[in-house]
Amino acid sequence: MAWLIAYPLSGWLGSELGLATALVTLGAATLAIAAATARLWPAHDPAELSHMHTGLSPSHPHIRSGAYRAVDGAPAIVHSHRFHIDDLHPRWPSPERP
Repeated sequence: MAWLIAYPLSGWLGSELGLATALVTLGAATLAIAAATARLWPAHDPAELSHMHTGLSPSHPHIRSGAYRAVDGAPAIVHSHRFHIDDLHPRWPSPERP
C-alpha cells in the first residue's frame, strides 16, 4: 500500500526537483520510516496468540485443530494458534483478555 504514496511522490519529486534530489529525499524518508518501525514495533510479538471463542462447539473444525480448554462458567473456549484475521477472528485479541 505504501507504493500508492511513494510511486506518485517519486514521479512528482523527480519532475519538480530532479532525479538526484528525489532519490536522496525518498532514501531519507525510507531510513526514517525504517528507524521508526524498529523503534515502535513490539519487541515481543509472538506468532501464536491465546484467544477466546464464544458460540463455537467443541466439535467445530477450528477448535479441534489445536489445544483448547473450556472457560469455567462461560460457554467459551480458549485456545492458541498462529493468529490471523479471518471470519472466526474478526479483530486482534486484546492484551488483557485472550
